[in-house]
Amino acid sequence: TYEEFLDIEPAIPVLEDSRGRIWFFNSLHLIRYDPNSKEVAILGPDDGLPAGFYWTGHQAKSGQLFMGGIEGLTIFHPDSIQTSYEPPRTVITDFRLFNKTVPLAGSRADTLEWASPLAESIIFTNKIRLKHWQNYFSLEFAALDLTSPATNRYQYQLVGYDEDWLTTDAKRRYVTYTNLDPGTYTFRVRGATRKSTWSTSAATVEIRILAPWWATIWAYTAYALLLFAILRTIYIFQLRRKVAQAEAEQFKELDAVKTKLYTNITHEFRTPLTVILGMAGKVEEDPKKWLGSGIDSIKRNGQRLLHLVNQMLDLSRLELGKLALNMHQGDVIPFVSYLVQSYESYAESKGIQLRFEKSVNSLVMDHSADALSKIISNLISNALKHTPDGGRVTVGLDVQDNQLLIEVIDTGVGIPEDHLSHIFDQFYQVDSGITRETEGTGIGLALVKELVDRLKGDIKVSSQEKVGTQFKVLLPISRKAEMKEPVTEMYYVPENVIQPLVTKDVTIEPIDNKLPLILLVEDNEDVAAYISSCLVGRFQVIHAHNGKVGVEKALKLIPDLIICDVMMPEMDGYQVCQLLKQDERSSHVPIVMLTAKADADSRLQGLRQGADAYLAKPFQPEELDLRLNNLLYLRGQIQSHFGQFPSNLQDANHYPQEHEFLSKVKSKILEHLASEDFGIPELCLAIGLSRSQLHRKLKAITGKSTSLIIRGVRMNEARKLLHSDLTISEIAYEVGYSSPNYFSTMFSESFGISPTEMRDKNSMQQ
Repeated sequence: TYEEFLDIEPAIPVLEDSRGRIWFFNSLHLIRYDPNSKEVAILGPDDGLPAGFYWTGHQAKSGQLFMGGIEGLTIFHPDSIQTSYEPPRTVITDFRLFNKTVPLAGSRADTLEWASPLAESIIFTNKIRLKHWQNYFSLEFAALDLTSPATNRYQYQLVGYDEDWLTTDAKRRYVTYTNLDPGTYTFRVRGATRKSTWSTSAATVEIRILAPWWATIWAYTAYALLLFAILRTIYIFQLRRKVAQAEAEQFKELDAVKTKLYTNITHEFRTPLTVILGMAGKVEEDPKKWLGSGIDSIKRNGQRLLHLVNQMLDLSRLELGKLALNMHQGDVIPFVSYLVQSYESYAESKGIQLRFEKSVNSLVMDHSADALSKIISNLISNALKHTPDGGRVTVGLDVQDNQLLIEVIDTGVGIPEDHLSHIFDQFYQVDSGITRETEGTGIGLALVKELVDRLKGDIKVSSQEKVGTQFKVLLPISRKAEMKEPVTEMYYVPENVIQPLVTKDVTIEPIDNKLPLILLVEDNEDVAAYISSCLVGRFQVIHAHNGKVGVEKALKLIPDLIICDVMMPEMDGYQVCQLLKQDERSSHVPIVMLTAKADADSRLQGLRQGADAYLAKPFQPEELDLRLNNLLYLRGQIQSHFGQFPSNLQDANHYPQEHEFLSKVKSKILEHLASEDFGIPELCLAIGLSRSQLHRKLKAITGKSTSLIIRGVRMNEARKLLHSDLTISEIAYEVGYSSPNYFSTMFSESFGISPTEMRDKNSMQQ
């Protein structure tokens, strides 16, 4: 009973609750005694405690505390307890790999398949060295303070992995790291009691995870060397490949340059040869008629050929060092003046002002008359070629620093900046296309450069597009050669260059409008005159001196045939052919390419653009006649095909462009069928062609005039309406005739029978 317990020294902790019940501990149990009911209850750990029951001790009057426990009674005085607030020392107590404690190397517990990284206890270990695959480990730690171990706190950090300190408590005194990369890490941990600060010193251990052999510095060095060898091999391979490609491109460009060169030189040879051979034949055929003009043309084109051959030979001899300069001493001023005057008539024919300016009246020096004349002649002729009508070419002479300065300045088209460094290259042409304004082979300036170099001089060029070009030649002045006055025969002046230029289109008189009309598009007047002479008497010939003018004349006149050159200024023959074949006004006109571009590619290109025939210069007049007659015969077949138009227009597979055009004409007439006022002018306006253009195209395709086409469409529709219930007068009004009588007359002329008779005939057949 409770009274019995009270006889004992009051060292048993007791508590009286609000209901008067007494609570106390014995050595094993919590006991509750109710004095009112004398009831004693022995409570287990799961039974609830009364409110305010937070301590398990008893304080005696002396201040001593009595604490009961399962092993006895503890008595102490609170004043005898000394509390320490110093941070405890922390140590690492265990090291584990893959959740297994690592034994010391060589110990009896060391049964690992791999060597243990611990040579001594982890508590005394400062460094641990691990293999690359030993990157899954755990560390356990403890604070050396047993006052209240459950309230101890910890902070840890793996330097190189954790960015800051991580905090934990006594319940979790370990940390695990997995899949760490090779490297050096430092694990440090510090502790604190519930009331102390964090320790300033921490337990540390350096953990180094070694890289695998393939990730070591030696391996990377080997990789680098191997990569370098591979890159070097690739570089050498690519370099050789690029060199091979560059050589291939160079050969390709060289082939292209050669092709252009051969094409241009061939053109330069074929064009005068066409005139020479052709005119020789004309003179032989009819000496009285062609002797005078034929001989002049032959001589002019022969000189042109000779000039070209001489330039090529001179350039070849210069390169081989076999061209003699023949230096002599004399006055160069009258010599240059004569050369400039030789070009005055040529400049005048082009409407160009040619001026000669000099700062000295006399200059005796060593010079080669042949070389100097070729230098000046090529520069002047080059300037005149590239200067438009109304321009100016100035030739100037001056003395500077004991050197003769020769300047040739023009107000021509200029040279693009990217071409300036190449203009002295052999066979180089700034405008090398087939639409270039001037003919040439690119030999002249190369010859000039070689001659100036042989004379130990210098040549410079400056140019601005659409402003002009300036050539400066500096030749050293010396007086060591034999004194000799040059004679006129020594002056080099190419006659074919200085002769006045004919710029007007060539025509052959008289013109017979009953003959087929041929448009001749040719930029060389001699060739145009010769071709025209081959056609006179059988054709009307209209000449256009370039491709652009040729297209304009073709669309305006709608000729029966077109003969066209390929290499022409402003617009080449391929462009002319393409434009005319795509235009409905001229799509039916046969085109004959007659050109010095005789290679297979040029022929194929011309045929792809729609050319009906391709002839190379020089040509046989008989072959040209046959080609033209065959084309006229083919045009007759077109007329036969569309001869029943407008009554029959069904097969669109043959001559599709012509079929489309005639369908368009017919539809425009049908749209205004009932309009008496819709005639030829209105049809021209609806189609978009002039009266002459429409007439010549319809005549070429159908063989009928425009008025017959309009009447034919009306009559065909009238014949269809005879099957209806309309009267003859109503039918006349429906097809655009205000007078039934006139309608009947036109109907009878068209079908040989009156409208009434045809209706009766149709009724009988039904």
